[in-house]
Amino acid sequence: MIVGRDVAKVSSGLMGCTFENQCYETRIGDTPYCIYDTAGLNEGDRGRVPHWRAIQGLYTLIRQLDGVSLLIFCMRGRIRDNTYANWLFFFDAICGQKVPTIAVVTGCEHEENLDAAETQHRIAFKTYSMLPKEVACLATILGKNNEYEEKYKRSQQRLRGLIVKYHREKPWSKEKDQ
Repeated sequence: MIVGRDVAKVSSGLMGCTFENQCYETRIGDTPYCIYDTAGLNEGDRGRVPHWRAIQGLYTLIRQLDGVSLLIFCMRGRIRDNTYANWLFFFDAICGQKVPTIAVVTGCEHEENLDAAETQHRIAFKTYSMLPKEVACLATILGKNNEYEEKYKRSQQRLRGLIVKYHREKPWSKEKDQ
């Protein structure tokens, strides 16, 4: 969705399809971006990527990068206990609350009003003391016969706009030993 063409594997199945960190380069306007897709953290030890291995992969990625400009916290559906734990891991433990974070709720194609859905999710995030810079409820598939095409295009523009608005010009980084 961010890149504007099919580059990343996606799955609506019970098991994820991203096994390791993957970089996708794109441009938004005149600015180049490297978007990293990471293994999901919610599969548990029986998933394709055990939770501990996903965490290990994220840690390795952060250590290899020269810095982080933005975290995009993607989730589907409602906030659960593991959602909150993952938020704390990303926002607090990995980046020490120094990297702007936007929360993206995917799979909102059937929502009548995406703005109203975002308002509800903002309240839910606040209830859990999860305070992203912005919450975006997005239609992330085109659907059969492109039935969600307009909603998808608006969602794509919204997400790209949030990336431009909230990314750090100077990426945050920690000393490698820390």
